[in-house]
Order: sequence, then structure tokens, then C-alpha cells
Amino acid sequence: MDLISSGLSVDKNYSSAPEQLLNNMEGDIYRLLCCHASGELPALWKKVERVYLENGIPCGWRGAYPEGRIVVYSNSREFPIE
Repeated sequence: MDLISSGLSVDKNYSSAPEQLLNNMEGDIYRLLCCHASGELPALWKKVERVYLENGIPCGWRGAYPEGRIVVYSNSREFPIE
């Protein structure tokens, strides 16, 4: 993908993150965009969106949905997601 406005070129080899992780993140962002486009953002996707907005990476779910908790990778010791 080329960023026309800034003249920068970005490709999947930009970071050292594993390709599967990047693919999962791209899928999450695509699903969030679809949810916002349809005007329906289910509770699970609200949590996923908040994780990304707080600079975390959602990486699983602990417990039975919906009673469980989202698992987040973050450099913060106290991540603000409930």
C-alpha cells in the first residue's frame, strides 16, 4: 500500500511482528469498520476496539463468553479494559 499524501511506502515487512499477528489485526480492524458502517457494534467488538485505542493487542478470551474476560497484550501493568 502506498500512502499518497505523505509519500511513504508501507508494506507488511515494516515491523518485526509475525505475519499471522498482523493478519489478525487487519481482520479486527476490517470487522470494526464493518460494524461502524452498519451502525451496530456488539459488546465484544466494543471491547476489542477499546483495546486497540488504549494501545493494546487483543489476544484471546479467558473463560466462557460472555462471562469471561478479554486477554490483552500490553506494555502497561494495569490495562484499563473491564
